[in-house]
Amino acid sequence: MEDSTNRVERLRLVQDNNKWGYADKEGRVVIPCQYDIAYDFRTDYAIVANNGYFGLIDRSGSVVIPLEYTNMMYNHYSKIAIVAKFPKVGAVNLKNEVIIPMEYDRVLQFGTDVFYVRANRKVGLLDSKGREILPVNYDAIRRVGLSGSYVVREGDKYALFCGQGESLEFKYDFVSEVYCQNLIRVKRDGGWGFVNEEGHEVIPPIYQRAWDFHGQAALVKLNGEWLYQPSQPTLVNRLLHKNGAVPVMKAMRSDDSAQRYDSYIVRFKDGALFVEDELSDALIPIDIDGVGIFYKNSQYASVMKDGKYGIIDSRGEITTPCTFDFLRVEGDYASVEIEGKYGLIDMFGNYVIAPTTNRVYAGADGYVMIVSPDNKKGCVGVGDKAGVSIPCKYDSIGSFSESGNAAVCIDGKWGILNTKNEFVVPMIYDRIFPTGHNDSFGLEKYDEHKTIIFPEPK
Repeated sequence: MEDSTNRVERLRLVQDNNKWGYADKEGRVVIPCQYDIAYDFRTDYAIVANNGYFGLIDRSGSVVIPLEYTNMMYNHYSKIAIVAKFPKVGAVNLKNEVIIPMEYDRVLQFGTDVFYVRANRKVGLLDSKGREILPVNYDAIRRVGLSGSYVVREGDKYALFCGQGESLEFKYDFVSEVYCQNLIRVKRDGGWGFVNEEGHEVIPPIYQRAWDFHGQAALVKLNGEWLYQPSQPTLVNRLLHKNGAVPVMKAMRSDDSAQRYDSYIVRFKDGALFVEDELSDALIPIDIDGVGIFYKNSQYASVMKDGKYGIIDSRGEITTPCTFDFLRVEGDYASVEIEGKYGLIDMFGNYVIAPTTNRVYAGADGYVMIVSPDNKKGCVGVGDKAGVSIPCKYDSIGSFSESGNAAVCIDGKWGILNTKNEFVVPMIYDRIFPTGHNDSFGLEKYDEHKTIIFPEPK
């Protein structure tokens, strides 16, 4: 008997008159081309949409979940769909029965039977029957790797949640999301150590600093000395300290010494780590929890400490303190989130766009995407593009071309706007796409069955 995967592979997407359907391996259309949007059959079901509303069909083309949702994500393993009726999100099963009520601002599936939900800036956990695992009372919940445990934050304190029915102890100053060698890094009363997924202390919080395990060892600092802490005592020789027998291994001491550590080369120099790989080349202070990538031609990257984000330069200096809930470096600016509001800063923490309820997405080309709470899009210019201001009223807005034109869409109709907020092409087209040649666009009207090039070739 053939498995479901092989059967599914025989249905492929086909398009006719800009509508999508499915054909078998011989090319025969078995589900008519009738959908505006259609996704592949990963198993026995596929997501489709018409007129901006999503649903689920089976391999015979029968509608399983009606096309009545403004967004949909389907989990082929749990057979549950996360769905939205803007602006609220919930979840339904294959009978379109409500599993998670449509009353949340965000829903994520953490596991087959665990859902993360957010409402009014508070988060909690529900099971696949909508029953409460953790009440929607907390400031943040993060999954710890694939351990089945969760980091829960309330104010500036953290707890490790390991199973249903247990009471939370907010006794940690920090809990890492990394789960390696069955250990999780924690900070308690100013010291760093490691617990297992049940929350039992395996390596006491005696270290001044500690990094997550990479492979079979973690880099730790004890009494001013950097050491390797193995996950198991039998991996290396024991080195006794006055605070007890702690299995450690001497780390390299001289500035010139180097050792392969995970996928990086690590050197000690002036109390910092020199990290180099094909993407980055930077002096990184050890007193951090993580650092982003120094992208090509950039001297800056995001840095994290105690769950907050800032910016670090390639000399290892933190140019923007770690005070943000989220930060993404792009070009000369960084998009940030703090206390539920969004903004744009330069590499030294100065606001270019003050915190607002609108989401902000920095672009390397000097244009910043702005998304309003009702999901309408616009943009503003920064740096040498300052003065450009496109209001948040579009369902979609593309990148501006070198000549200063961008495609915009409202209610399925497209036009082209310039940086002065003037239409150079009216919003009458069904599709607009860049041609990849001479900074031009392709304009399509389906009822006319033809493509026009803008600007017209000279």
